[in-house]
Amino acid sequence: MLFVRQMVVNNQKLLLWLGFASIILLPNHDIFNYLFKGTPLFIWKQALAFMLLVTSIQYASRMANSLIGSSSVRKLGSILIYLIVFAALLGLANGLSLIRVAYGSIAYVGFMGMMVFASLVVQRKMLHTVLNTFVFLGLFIGCGLIFDYFTSYLSFLPRAADLSITEQLDGGHLRRVGFFLGSVNVGFPFLSFCLVAAALVLKKRRNSAALLRYSSLLLVLILGTYLTGSRSSIMLLISFAMILTVLAFKGLSLSKKFQFFIYAAAALPFVMTYASSFVFQADMLMARYSNALDQSALGNDLRYVVWQEGLALFQDAKLYVVGNGVGSSLAMIQDGFTSTGHYESSFFQSFSEAGLAGLVIRYFPGVYCIWLLIFRGCRISFVEKSLLLWLVFYVVSVSGAPNAAAYHTQMTYFFVVGLSLHVAYVRIYVYGLSAGGRLVNSNRWKASVI
Repeated sequence: MLFVRQMVVNNQKLLLWLGFASIILLPNHDIFNYLFKGTPLFIWKQALAFMLLVTSIQYASRMANSLIGSSSVRKLGSILIYLIVFAALLGLANGLSLIRVAYGSIAYVGFMGMMVFASLVVQRKMLHTVLNTFVFLGLFIGCGLIFDYFTSYLSFLPRAADLSITEQLDGGHLRRVGFFLGSVNVGFPFLSFCLVAAALVLKKRRNSAALLRYSSLLLVLILGTYLTGSRSSIMLLISFAMILTVLAFKGLSLSKKFQFFIYAAAALPFVMTYASSFVFQADMLMARYSNALDQSALGNDLRYVVWQEGLALFQDAKLYVVGNGVGSSLAMIQDGFTSTGHYESSFFQSFSEAGLAGLVIRYFPGVYCIWLLIFRGCRISFVEKSLLLWLVFYVVSVSGAPNAAAYHTQMTYFFVVGLSLHVAYVRIYVYGLSAGGRLVNSNRWKASVI
């Protein structure tokens, strides 16, 4: 008995270490990809995903009765694993290489262990440590994007293609930065949750320090994202931030709201000067953002064409069941297979690779949590509203861009899913549900979650 208990403790510690490592390392993956290039450590992300998955399964099976919502996590995890195994076997039957199928499978469920990690950190009363980690990572990456734009110190990174600022400007290229995130188009899901984390801390602490962190994070994320040149990211981030800020400030004291407006008024002249005088290609960026939805705009012309090709996929009855195979859209694997492309959308990409199974694996956890947060309780608190808001924007974001397979996006997604399941089931246990669906009081669990 003592041996089993010690195994559980060790497993719990390992899960915490792997979860925190995923949160800290994955958003900064580009620097590690550079450092580990050409070595066996180049597969560090896949190794991290595998260890996290195995550890979370072991821990969830041993602690099934003590984890709130564990039954739902186990059932959801089982569905995802069964479906990805089914899709992987079909991919192998289609003639795809084992390494391509393995990479493709990890891109779907590699970091689903974050669901268990989310419940664990809440039960261990470590959630605010995790949230603050997201906040400081958001500040670091937001400032890093700005630093990356104005300097050439990071031109050695893989996504920079060894082009300095001078070379980019002389060549007439739009300077698009990504810092350690890598691609400029995949940052929104992670960065927006950093903002959610800051809002949750603000609602909990309700002090000036938390307000200053939220305000500073909001500022650097918008400025940094603006410099990436990603039209979808800046539109989604500004829309998301406006709604989240309104929700976050509801219930705060008048003095805190006034303090926020003082911060905003002080920052506005700096932002205007910054945008007009210091940005190298201010006119190019403004032109890019002003016609963000124009079909003839650079980038959109191709995007709208491949979206139409993605819609045409649904006319092929074979793809609904078989697909082209998990990993068939990956262009980075040099195994002689011609990539099918990602269609500029995780929705079309998932259907192309694994048919309906791919769509279920990619979207069902989030859609299920959206349903759970809305319909299974007597009220929706700010915690639930912020998670619900993030999930809705996530679905929109990954449907309009091929960013769901990015490991830091997947890690954040499954963490939010796990947190949503925990929050929703705590609420159900607190209030109870009668046979007729009417909510009744119950003292089984404490009402305080965050």
